[in-house]
Amino acid sequence: MESLFLHNDTTLLDDAVTLMINPPPDVTKEWSEGLGYSIRAGITDAQAIPALIRLLNSSNVEHRRIAAETLNRTGPAGRDTLTKALDDSDQKVRYAAVTGLARITGETDAMPSLELFEKNEQHYLNHWRVRMKKKN
Repeated sequence: MESLFLHNDTTLLDDAVTLMINPPPDVTKEWSEGLGYSIRAGITDAQAIPALIRLLNSSNVEHRRIAAETLNRTGPAGRDTLTKALDDSDQKVRYAAVTGLARITGETDAMPSLELFEKNEQHYLNHWRVRMKKKN
């Protein structure tokens, strides 16, 4: 699976997400982390969005981070899902949503470094909430 994902092949992505969300007892944490890394590093296809939404809805914060960071690279189709991620309880997920929206829209002047985001997070979140409402 990892090799497929590193080559942007989403064929087994739904199966992988199911295993990540509901791992069988014999699945190790290392295997799950490797799977998450390969998804984050290789998947760019917008066809992955339904599976990434499942990860983004997980109670596991690492799953949500993987989903948000991967959605960054799915193009305009990921916009609505990233907009919802602006309200996630985890700051790194919110940061990935901000940077993803900036990348997707080409508005890289509204893409802060992590340091700037941490200093003025509400400013960036408000900007993108307003900006995405105008797009709808």
